[in-house]
Amino acid sequence: MTIQRYPYAQVPAEVARHIRELGGRSLNLYRVLANAPLMLKIWVDFAYAVRRECKTPRSLRELMILRTAQLSESFYEWHQHRRMAREAGVPEQQVTELTMWRWSDAFDSRERAALAFTEAMVAGTVNDATHAELAQLYHVRRVRFGRAAALRNALLIGRNHFPQVFRGPCGRRAP
Repeated sequence: MTIQRYPYAQVPAEVARHIRELGGRSLNLYRVLANAPLMLKIWVDFAYAVRRECKTPRSLRELMILRTAQLSESFYEWHQHRRMAREAGVPEQQVTELTMWRWSDAFDSRERAALAFTEAMVAGTVNDATHAELAQLYHVRRVRFGRAAALRNALLIGRNHFPQVFRGPCGRRAP
């Protein structure tokens, strides 16, 4: 039996207002983090900065997030982002075939590179070849742009992997 180590707390009014101004709503994760209000504010600012600064197309970001949820066995992230993926125009076939993206005709080379990077990030095994392939997708005229885009994608994946990693200390399946 899992013990709930951190109860849901009231999100401070100032932070709740800030979340609404950013276009969000108070999620259960925020209610757990509200036990440490300063950390909640820092997390919200980080999460929304990653979202705003990410230049990757929204549909590709949602595929990366859904794959992260699958690999992490995070029903919480899957549930939150399944609807967002649909709204972003991710075809149902891609969602259905996401576990077999390497062999499915539903994914193009850009999507495959991003999903390979996602899997390596979640496993903690990003090698030079995987990183270079992703960075090449975003290389316009400057290598720096490609690297920055790859870094933003790494932060996006890490941000969406966090709830699953965080559940252990929280003592709940999905914070």
